[in-house]
Amino acid sequence: MVVTGQDCQCYNVWNQVYSREMLEEELKEAGFPKPDFYDDAAGKEYTGKEDTICALGRK
Repeated sequence: MVVTGQDCQCYNVWNQVYSREMLEEELKEAGFPKPDFYDDAAGKEYTGKEDTICALGRK
């Protein structure tokens, strides 16, 4: 999801698999210097043991 002051868009990208390291690098290159990672979209603490990874980047 991309949330701005004016809009909220949901992007489901199921055709790409990322490791935490890959996703962190992509986010940093896009201008999100210190993303947070979670095991699910509800904010479960990141363990790396789940099939899902969620990232929160702030600008």
